[in-house]
Amino acid sequence: QIEVGDREIVRVQEKREVWSVFGELTWHLNEQWWLSVGGRFTDETEEQIGEVSSDFGPSQDIGGTSKPVSDFRPRVAVHFDVTDNVNLYGVIATAIKPGIVANDGTVLDDEKFTNYEAGAKGFMLDNRIRFGASIFYTEWDDLQVVTGEFNPGAGPPILTTRGNAADATAKGIELELDYRPVDPFLIRAAFGYLNAKFGSFPNAVVAGEIVDLSGQTFARAPKYSASLTAQYDWRFGNNWDGYARVEWNYRDEFLSSPD
Repeated sequence: QIEVGDREIVRVQEKREVWSVFGELTWHLNEQWWLSVGGRFTDETEEQIGEVSSDFGPSQDIGGTSKPVSDFRPRVAVHFDVTDNVNLYGVIATAIKPGIVANDGTVLDDEKFTNYEAGAKGFMLDNRIRFGASIFYTEWDDLQVVTGEFNPGAGPPILTTRGNAADATAKGIELELDYRPVDPFLIRAAFGYLNAKFGSFPNAVVAGEIVDLSGQTFARAPKYSASLTAQYDWRFGNNWDGYARVEWNYRDEFLSSPD
């Protein structure tokens, strides 16, 4: 739900019925290389009950029922142990998000994506330093997109529209570092780069208008993000723990809605 002041303007409830079976096999090719092959079979349905309403105007029904999905999605990962403390890896994974038949008649197709990721993680100096680095590339087919715009005229206060982008991609980098110079003190740093864009999306609906969002950056997807944390832990007797923490977070500017 979203609130503006004391006025609640969006209410959404979801009911999901999901059952799945997941399996994975790991094969140690030698002392350094090992391969994991797995997959998940899922049967899923979802019902959404929701409305956009406020003191400012009539409500808009945003509920709907998903189309039943029975699907198998594989996952493959390969690992290479550089040393006992450092591991390199590569992963290919797929997933699906069920389409939905909205109460307003809108029909969304199933969203499917494939993610490719490679990275390294490990530790050194008797576990005082832990690090991770990864690059990823994600491809979507029929990405489900929801937009909401304030309505200045008569009718619902927010106009919510849904649709499928034909395709979309995201690529990025994630870096993480933990350092404990002494046992009670932790310094943690993280950095992220993200480039997420629609591929072909010529018939997007934004605020009731048909626009071409092909090549447009995703909403709420800052290009750069970073954080820095310093934390000191201590123990009171045998039953109490405490900590003091200072955090700094940064997010680059981003679009609040596709436009």
